Amino acid sequence: MAAWKTPPKAKVYEALSAIADGRVKLSGPHTAEVQSSSGSKWYRVEWSDDQTRFTANDNASYFQDIVGLRLSRMPGKPRPPKD
Repeated sequence: MAAWKTPPKAKVYEALSAIADGRVKLSGPHTAEVQSSSGSKWYRVEWSDDQTRFTANDNASYFQDIVGLRLSRMPGKPRPPKD
């Protein structure tokens, strides 16, 4: 499996704004739905039990192999263990 590329700083700020604006909705034990800033689209994020694997259907994650805004750490979820 290929490693994710480091996201541009702007993506980090987008992720923080999605959390701050309340656009991240936990929809299951390992899934979340994230609304776009325009409110016109919804994206799905899924992660493994140990939070070391994840997937999302946003364009940055899907086409550019970077951690897009939808893959920020979900609120209330523990951080993955460090090796």
